[in-house]
Amino acid sequence: MDWAEGARRHGVKRVEIHDPEAGDDPSLGSFLLVYLEDEIWASMGLARCATGYEVWRPSSGAIIGHFNSIARALSAVLAAS
Repeated sequence: MDWAEGARRHGVKRVEIHDPEAGDDPSLGSFLLVYLEDEIWASMGLARCATGYEVWRPSSGAIIGHFNSIARALSAVLAAS
């Protein structure tokens, strides 16, 4: 959440942690959704995966990439925003 506070200067409005819902894939864990200042819906998602962290666009499901550290994944969120 410290990252979310610092990311405000890059246009991040808020970051929310979401837990899987009933009917979701059982292997899905909690994930982050990143909301930008001018957007109603989440612009980016970040989740833990077998190889580290996955960053994707919730609106399309397009995967931005897989990263071996949370720092790299969060940097990719800002770069893709």
